[in-house]
Formats: sequence, C-alpha cells, structure tokens
Amino acid sequence: MLIEDYDDLRQAMAMLLKCQGHTVVEASTVAEGISRLNGQTIALLELALPDGSGIEVLQQIRKQDHHTRVAIITSAYDLDAPRSLLVPGDTIFSKPFDFDKLLNWIEQETDCA
Repeated sequence: MLIEDYDDLRQAMAMLLKCQGHTVVEASTVAEGISRLNGQTIALLELALPDGSGIEVLQQIRKQDHHTRVAIITSAYDLDAPRSLLVPGDTIFSKPFDFDKLLNWIEQETDCA
C-alpha cells in the first residue's frame, strides 16, 4: 500500500514499484488508506495527509494487528510520535529519499513480516 497525497509522487512511485513486479494499492488520504488496509503486507506512509495524520493509519495497522511492515516516507521533522509506534522491520525515510534504498527495504525478508 502506498499512501501519499501528492498525486505526481504517488503515481511515479507506484509506476516504479509496479515495474519491479510489485502490486500497489494507492491511497491519498487517511480515510482511503484505512479502508484499503486489509491484507496489505507493506505500507508506505506519508504523515501529512489532507484529512489528518498518517499516524492514524499506523495506529489502525497496530490496532487491527495487521502483520504489515511500515515505512514512513515524510519531510516531517518531528518523528518521535511515529517512531514510538514502529516495530522491528519498520523504518523511516526522509524526503527526498533514495528509491533504491526503499526498494531494498521492501524486498527484505524479515522475521516480522
């Protein structure tokens, strides 16, 4: 799952991920992201979304006990709150980020996945 409110960035990331053989479910808001969580193994999550904070999506992932690995991709400077919700296997990428590093993280096998 890719939750990003900037259409151009979301579409470019989705295209690149699909070209690497990944299935991508896209969302641009907290509400869309939460409604599309079912069965997602990976969530790429922006924090600043038009209808709230991506932290709400992260909290929902944890509340529903999804076995979803989370990568926060953001330009936010205060990452203490989301960092406290991360579990082993999760990560944070600051914008601008290196797509190859993101792709390597996605393709990692972890004991938590």
